Amino acid sequence: TSSRRKTQNSDFPSEDVDQINYKNSDAESQNLIVITINSETNENKLLFCYYTNWAKYRTGGFEFNDKDIANLCTHIIYAFCNIDANNLTPISNDPWSDLPEGIFVKNIVGKYNDYHRITSLKSLNPNLKVLLSVGGYQRLLNEFSIVSSSESNAEIFARNTKNFLKKHNFDGFDIDWEYPQNQKQAYNRLLKAMSTEFRKGPKTYMLTAAVSAGVSKIQASYEIKEISKLSICNLTIRYLDYINLMTYDFYGQFSTTVGHHSGLYGISDTDTLNIDYVVRYWAENGAPKSKMIIGSPIYGQGFKTATKNPKIGDRIVGGTPAGSITQQSGILAYIEVLSIL
Repeated sequence: TSSRRKTQNSDFPSEDVDQINYKNSDAESQNLIVITINSETNENKLLFCYYTNWAKYRTGGFEFNDKDIANLCTHIIYAFCNIDANNLTPISNDPWSDLPEGIFVKNIVGKYNDYHRITSLKSLNPNLKVLLSVGGYQRLLNEFSIVSSSESNAEIFARNTKNFLKKHNFDGFDIDWEYPQNQKQAYNRLLKAMSTEFRKGPKTYMLTAAVSAGVSKIQASYEIKEISKLSICNLTIRYLDYINLMTYDFYGQFSTTVGHHSGLYGISDTDTLNIDYVVRYWAENGAPKSKMIIGSPIYGQGFKTATKNPKIGDRIVGGTPAGSITQQSGILAYIEVLSIL
């Protein structure tokens, strides 16, 4: 992983950019890594690492060793779990990976016991927090709609989620609903129920959410002021402990022209596909600066162009060939990039 310094040339105040987060792609052959840096002091820095339960299935010496991140990260987010919409509860999305031998979920037996293995990393780092993430790119859209469709459903799901976290020794929950377009009230309802339930009792649980960096999706999906704060008995309590801005994949083989897929600044004053613009947009619309996490990937988007010497702005005709590890056209993991440098 690479380190970043706080930018000194930004037009926005330093607290807007005091946290940097590195997250890899959703390619199903990769593990997710997020590094979040609080630049005020080394003592306060936050390193959030997304771990995917399919990382272990890689072969050829590229399997992921979770012990490597026990002392690197302050928070690990385990991706992903599913939702049982009939019973309004989280469930494993891969029992073979997540659960111990002899445990069955929907006729699939457990094997690797990753829930326990990853949460047990706290024995190596007592300050480590481990969260469970639900969702993922365009996953569980119907299930999210069901659990958020009424106050009763949201409250039941929140209670069941807290019990699930307690059972498996997680410290919090990350909601990766991509995306609640035209369901703003449902999204608010779900976050309110989760936040309220998670703050009850002697043990509280963290609540985070991965949110869009695209302006049209933001406008269709979120009431930023509402999800940023919750007022109870004249006390202001935040829905979310952290807001994870998905400021990556601005460009890819799905685009018409070449561009930096997680650029800090735009190529013009009107460009919205950059971190600077997205942070400003969320902040100006009510998101607390101290709670925003900026996403910056440690993987590459590969473009095929019609020109021999490609540059920013050139027309895209496709993606680069799939890498030997990720095996996905247009995507190269960090270790694959290193192999061709």
